[in-house]
Amino acid sequence: MKNTSALFKISTLLIILTLAACSNSTDFSNVYKYETDFQYPYLAHGQTMGLASNGDGYYFLSGKYLYYADQPEMKPVLLDNRPDSTCLQASAENDRERCNAYFETGSTRGFLAYYDDNIYTIESETILRPDKIEEIVRLIELAPDGSKRKERFTFEFPPMAIAMHRGVLYYLSKDYSMDSELSYELMRYPLNGLFAKPASVYSGNLPNGHIQDIVPYGKYVYFTEFGTGAAGRLMMYDIENQTVSRLLSDDDAVSTNLLGIANQRLIFSYFAGEVDDPLAWKIYSSDLEGQDIRELPVQSEFLSYVHATDEHLFVTPVTIYLDLEPYQDKYSQVKKEMTIYDWNYQVVDRIDISGLTGMPSMIAGDERTFFVKQISRDGNEQILYIDKNSFGSGELQLQPLF
Repeated sequence: MKNTSALFKISTLLIILTLAACSNSTDFSNVYKYETDFQYPYLAHGQTMGLASNGDGYYFLSGKYLYYADQPEMKPVLLDNRPDSTCLQASAENDRERCNAYFETGSTRGFLAYYDDNIYTIESETILRPDKIEEIVRLIELAPDGSKRKERFTFEFPPMAIAMHRGVLYYLSKDYSMDSELSYELMRYPLNGLFAKPASVYSGNLPNGHIQDIVPYGKYVYFTEFGTGAAGRLMMYDIENQTVSRLLSDDDAVSTNLLGIANQRLIFSYFAGEVDDPLAWKIYSSDLEGQDIRELPVQSEFLSYVHATDEHLFVTPVTIYLDLEPYQDKYSQVKKEMTIYDWNYQVVDRIDISGLTGMPSMIAGDERTFFVKQISRDGNEQILYIDKNSFGSGELQLQPLF
């Protein structure tokens, strides 16, 4: 009887631990919680996450190093509190043994997330085998001050897209068969579940296909699927019902671009391949299920980057095209400036962006800060920011963070 009672207690404890571990993944509300949800305000389109917030400041990756900048000072420091740190010493080989802030990213583009009071990033290791070179990529959990590391997950293949949301790691698995046929899947892995294993959410079959921009929000996971002969398809995985559907368009000749999420609505555009097609200049919104489509009353004069928060809409012409023929003369009246609207579609402010180079990555950020990442003319990575408290002053400036 004692053994039976003990087994019952152990079984009960395991059930309680399992339920507790899975509590976030069974949250099907559409209310954003920055501690446990994917931090979509820090997404740069077409890239893995490289910036995260703990509510007091910002973590960011630059090269292979992890930094932290507190608000409102915005003075970045390496996330390494070791007294014997060799970070950034030119004479040192900065591996993880000598620098807590150093992460070898290999062929990946890096990744960063803040979840449940910890920082998450990825680290790559190259292994030379007799018949091939293998790259092993692991998900690393860090203490908020960078003092402790723990390996949480090993990817089967280097991931091209990653997101963490309500206790689940979502990532793209991509591989070639013996016949060189590409296969790709959107996978999910419960971070806290007992005996957890990766499971497929969606398996794609487009020629040379891939998935980009995994964007969880509430009980949905949005992602964009590309392939030869098919423009970007916006897809949605319903976490509660475990179903996948295509949103907003069934036309494979037109890309549906998810530009952001604001006030529980999707902000998006269509692109059929022509820069000066007025259709590509229009901005739309829909509800989270892709219904109730509305064109926003914002008149763009050229193809634009569009970013959104619950407070503002940011519209910026794609300046790299404005410097090319035939657009340079045809659209000479288009100013190289970002226009900031409120959700009454009134202009709040404008900022000159003529100093930006190439195709900068813009990050809408939280209620305090807008970020811009770019490669400067001298080839160095730059991170700039706009203090949103200055909106309406008419004196907005891009300030250097790093």
